Amino acid sequence: MASAAAARRYARALFALARDAGEIEGVRGELTRMAELLDSNRELRGALFRPLHPAPERKAALAALAERLGASVTVRHFFQFLIDQRRLVDFDTIRSEYERLADESGGRMRAQVVAATPLRSEEHT
Repeated sequence: MASAAAARRYARALFALARDAGEIEGVRGELTRMAELLDSNRELRGALFRPLHPAPERKAALAALAERLGASVTVRHFFQFLIDQRRLVDFDTIRSEYERLADESGGRMRAQVVAATPLRSEEHT
């Protein structure tokens, strides 16, 4: 529970930085790309998320990944900060909360549709 509360605070801080820089959607995209990369490579995820490797090594690896993904300075520094604070393990929760804040800021809502019959492909958006 404490971890989730901390993750929400980190997400709010990142959102505030992105909002002030006018990068809300850009940061959302960067977080999504990083999540996709980490989800597709469990070995990489384990190496970054488990503190078996010294923080400087994890920071260097994450910096190289962020550069390859074309991440903004805001996101690069945020990831470095998460490693310093030992909160990179909360990345998924932070990302989820950031998306909720971005949706709320943009006046969007997420919903789940229940249909009696299967939807056609054009009805899925």
